[in-house]
Amino acid sequence: MPASNVFNTGRALHSELIRAYGPCWVTSVLWDLVYQVDVDVWAWFKDRLFWKHGIPVPGPNPCLSCPSFEVLEIAILGGLVTSGFPIAEEIRQHVGQGPEVPLVMDPARVAEEMLKGVALGIEAFRAAVAGSVDDVRPLLRSSQAG
Repeated sequence: MPASNVFNTGRALHSELIRAYGPCWVTSVLWDLVYQVDVDVWAWFKDRLFWKHGIPVPGPNPCLSCPSFEVLEIAILGGLVTSGFPIAEEIRQHVGQGPEVPLVMDPARVAEEMLKGVALGIEAFRAAVAGSVDDVRPLLRSSQAG
């Protein structure tokens, strides 16, 4: 799935979750998942953006050196939705069998698919940041070079 779809799907879910549960809840839940999947990303954001109960402490060039944590949240939520499609399809097919047939699902498999979705979101985020750096690279050339 292209990264843009992960961001589009994640943006819609992000808005709804924030409206229902608030931004702190969304960040807290996703922050825990990031730690489980990619401790390097977790540590980078922790070291760069979070200090003294959530007061952001960016580097010396905050707008240029600190990608928004909200963008990472959106990408992760989009990855979670995407990774949940196969399980949702199994549930949909089960519902068609009638209520007397019990749904049997392995919780470990559901958790594994969920973490794959988090990883998908992190990779989409990394690709977006890399693309952004590539787009800005021409600005870094000196007009004196020659």
